Amino acid sequence: MTLYRLAQEALTNVAKHAGPDVSVSVVLRFSALQVTLTIDDNGSGFAADEAIATSLVSQGKLGLLGMRERMSLVDGTLNIESAPGRGTSIVARAYRSVEERGHA
Repeated sequence: MTLYRLAQEALTNVAKHAGPDVSVSVVLRFSALQVTLTIDDNGSGFAADEAIATSLVSQGKLGLLGMRERMSLVDGTLNIESAPGRGTSIVARAYRSVEERGHA
């Protein structure tokens, strides 16, 4: 359910912010150790550093923060890579068991 909600938020962000004529790839991979969700787009991108995240929160834009919180609740990881004009890549990993987190 966590990965579903994360995908929902990420795709909503693409629709709102990535610009026209954007292409999106959504890949869900299962392994013995983890489930990995990867969402890539070729949209307008954004500066994905902590200062920007703090600024977004102060503006009441909580989407990225919510995504991070959701993953932390399941002891998962979330990596967001983006840059203006270069699109965005989101990789979320939920481990099949807490013990496997150190072995992935």
